[in-house]
Amino acid sequence: MNTESLFKIIERSDDISSEWDKISGDFSEPDLSDYFDRLFESRGFDCSELARRALISRSFAYQIVSGVRAPGRDVLIRIAIAAELDIDETQALLRLAGRGALYPKKKRDAFIISCIVKKLSLTDADSYLRKNGLEPLI
Repeated sequence: MNTESLFKIIERSDDISSEWDKISGDFSEPDLSDYFDRLFESRGFDCSELARRALISRSFAYQIVSGVRAPGRDVLIRIAIAAELDIDETQALLRLAGRGALYPKKKRDAFIISCIVKKLSLTDADSYLRKNGLEPLI
């Protein structure tokens, strides 16, 4: 069940407690590992390729994908750029990892969003950030 449907049920219900037991069984919060499984399937590459593209070690990539290590926000952004995620997919990745979403009112985040929207490579995005006096990703 999608979020929009849930909002409609909540809005129509006089007492959500009577509806909750019926609908809550449909919820399963995806985790980061599930997200990466779907990513690899949809993008047609594997963890080794992701590591190569994101300029991180293969062992670190495998630990991230398996849930053994929790990556920092910048590593996740590197992964998002390397995997050519769009902004919504990037925000979902950051949310699932418990990291702060990109916020366009923050200068560095705005520049990162621009890099994602323009589909810059990781090295080009890093150069763009450096050129504008911002903390690089690599």
